[in-house]
Amino acid sequence: LVIGYDHALGKNRAGNKDTLEKLAAQYDFNLDIVNPVLVGTEAVSSSRIRKLLIDNQFQHACRLLGHNYSIYGTVEKGIGLGRKLGYPTANVNYSHRKLLPELGVYACSINIDDDFYYGMLFIGRNYFSPIEKITVEVNIFDFDKEIYGKEITVNPIEYLRKNELYKSTGELVKQIELDKENTILIMKKETENDNQQRAKSSNRC
Repeated sequence: LVIGYDHALGKNRAGNKDTLEKLAAQYDFNLDIVNPVLVGTEAVSSSRIRKLLIDNQFQHACRLLGHNYSIYGTVEKGIGLGRKLGYPTANVNYSHRKLLPELGVYACSINIDDDFYYGMLFIGRNYFSPIEKITVEVNIFDFDKEIYGKEITVNPIEYLRKNELYKSTGELVKQIELDKENTILIMKKETENDNQQRAKSSNRC
């Protein structure tokens, strides 16, 4: 039997590894206890990562995961507001079981048919839509292909701001322009980090 270091079982989770060690000796089975995986001094656990996502500590959650917290889904038609504003978005029909990070706007990368792009991700309730649901939509930079029905992967990189209601579409467009400027700065930082990592790998070779 293989268990984690903090495994609990039985009524009210009263049993623990000590219980199982006694049972292993009594019934002659092997027991392997897996030590915690640490990032720094912090133990990695799914409950810890979920709490970080809920508490808007997105980058901390990704550090514990060791990879991007991706959102998968099929592109579906939205209300078309983004296109009218000059920032068309792909609406992602994600699984209802997916724990979404904090509502708001993110810089992100997008994987479509194994090609990567950068863009801006919106997670929240669209105040202009008659449908009261949380939407996931992404504006993909330098992209004009038809992708309705395609499965895409969106990787939030950095949280930009919370979802807000604007008095006019003009104010909203100004904010989106600022979001794009901030995203481009983040893209440059990401590219520099990737180049540094590749350089280090080449030096080790």
